[in-house]
Amino acid sequence: MDGRIMMKWGYLRNPYYEYGTKLPLLLPMDSHKHALITGSSGAGKSTALLFLFWNFLSSIIHSQGYRKGCIHITFCDFKNSPDFWFLRPYSFYYTGEGVYNGIQAYHERFLTARQKGYSTVKHLLICDEYGALVNYFQAKDKAEKTHLATDIISANAEILMQGRSLSFSVWSAVQYATSDLFKGSRLNYMVNLSLGRPNREQLGMLFSGEDIPRNRNYQPGEGLLLADGFPLLEVKYPRIVDQGRWNQRILDVLMENIF
Repeated sequence: MDGRIMMKWGYLRNPYYEYGTKLPLLLPMDSHKHALITGSSGAGKSTALLFLFWNFLSSIIHSQGYRKGCIHITFCDFKNSPDFWFLRPYSFYYTGEGVYNGIQAYHERFLTARQKGYSTVKHLLICDEYGALVNYFQAKDKAEKTHLATDIISANAEILMQGRSLSFSVWSAVQYATSDLFKGSRLNYMVNLSLGRPNREQLGMLFSGEDIPRNRNYQPGEGLLLADGFPLLEVKYPRIVDQGRWNQRILDVLMENIF
């Protein structure tokens, strides 16, 4: 499969408003595997995540050398959001406490590939509300004397640090990206996306040293994106008009790639 697969990471915000032009932001998939998606409740994370999800799949299935079985997605939906219920028929969709099992299973696939030294499959772990997930298991660990939160953080960090060469990707969606969630691995996200109303402290963490636009009033689905090797950009994710069809396309590709 062509290693220079390009993926659409949204549209540039200014041309969208000034000229009504949807100018896509394209990034090479092989060099921008890991993404950190942040924003408070109502910032449009779910819309952006579904937009990106389909574009990840679409970029691969329309690339040279695509074959069924070359994609493996693990989707972890800790809050069991109705936005993702269409994934229920998919066997690698995990909710609630079951998310722990999903992350550990993904980590096991990673360890197997690392032992072999290669992977012929493009893997992606999507973890929505990663911060809430970790906080929940930290409280559970304290009450039950377990170490489940540590397992999650360690597995996530290990894949972030070593997964790129083996085609293992991680997308983590959080409301607030505090460093304790990542065990020193936050810098390994190649794409940092902040949606909705900016939080000055968080912008400083994600975009330190960048010239952050001032006095912007970002609507849900709008914000800032910083990708390795690129300047800080303002981006927009439009509302998906035919949500049912969009979701069905995602599910169809996932089901034909189960192995």
